[in-house]
Amino acid sequence: MYGRTPNHREAVDEAVRAVEAATEPTVTAEDFGTLSEVLRELDQDGRWVLPMSLEWGTSRRVTDPGPVLAGMVKTVWHGQGERHGSPTSATPVSSREAETIVMTAVALVHLFTAGLVRQATP
Repeated sequence: MYGRTPNHREAVDEAVRAVEAATEPTVTAEDFGTLSEVLRELDQDGRWVLPMSLEWGTSRRVTDPGPVLAGMVKTVWHGQGERHGSPTSATPVSSREAETIVMTAVALVHLFTAGLVRQATP
């Protein structure tokens, strides 16, 4: 994405693969979860928690981060057209679009690989 000859499409494709790999152990029961499978799971109300602290030091959890996480995944999912031969696959990815997708993917990968996103206990 950055450099003398940036390849925005490749950066976006790698971002999609990174999110799939990072979310799979937490979100899907499959050996390899696609972003559509991840979205289906994240859209289920009340199943996901993030650790959060308030300024005064008490702990609480966000009541339902699933829709926020799903929105982030949808932002990354937007860039995967080439992988599935969609009509948008021939459309070049702008540098700003690639940066948005890649930086959103970075946040998602960190949240999931650090164990910050987990399923709520019933």
